[in-house]
Amino acid sequence: MKTYKKIRGSYYEDVHSSCKPQSWFYETREQYMIKFADLKKTDVVLDIGCGSGVVTRKIARNVGCRTTGIDISEACINHAASKSREEQLKNIDFRVGSIENIPSSDGKFDVIIASHIIEHIRDTEKALEQIYKKLKNNGKVIITTPNYASLWPIAEFTFDKTLTEKGYSLHEQHITKFNMLKLKSLLRRTGFEDVNAETHYVVSLPLSLFSTKIADFFFNLEQKISSLPFGAILYTKGIRKS
Repeated sequence: MKTYKKIRGSYYEDVHSSCKPQSWFYETREQYMIKFADLKKTDVVLDIGCGSGVVTRKIARNVGCRTTGIDISEACINHAASKSREEQLKNIDFRVGSIENIPSSDGKFDVIIASHIIEHIRDTEKALEQIYKKLKNNGKVIITTPNYASLWPIAEFTFDKTLTEKGYSLHEQHITKFNMLKLKSLLRRTGFEDVNAETHYVVSLPLSLFSTKIADFFFNLEQKISSLPFGAILYTKGIRKS
């Protein structure tokens, strides 16, 4: 069975119940991403690089959108599909695919989410062009990715040395590094308009190593200064208008 970096299909779900800092990071970044996407029940959504399907299932369950998740890992897709059957989600579909090769049988989407995927890709312009083609007019893309003009490189080093499983290295996987200006420029260059970007985790991410309650407090404060380009994670939105 095809996997990604020999990671089991349940890996991206298991981290939600792992050590508190790692669990806190995954939960808060996913919750804020769904809020940032401003989804409507009538939206048809594609989640690219869905992993174990945690976010895809949250969207289908909590928002009620018709949602498709794709991932290059067959093991992840099998796990995600199994969990969605357990939860009796009828408005969801999982299949093997990638950001460079979105399955052609899908129609066009109102919203395409690429959360923590683009940093794993070399030809990011081609990937964004593929997303653009799969969006309806006035459809939007949501991209989240580490911000390398922040404390993220320290967080990445700490994760690789202390929290990750053997053989799983963020430093090795993240082959294209972004900051706010670089990502906004990429979106505009590939045809997207009304590009908007925010950053979060200015200090809350390192604080989560000591106390998730304190991290929560600062994470909420950071939402008031999200236009500053210094947070560890970028949240970016662009609209296809033609």
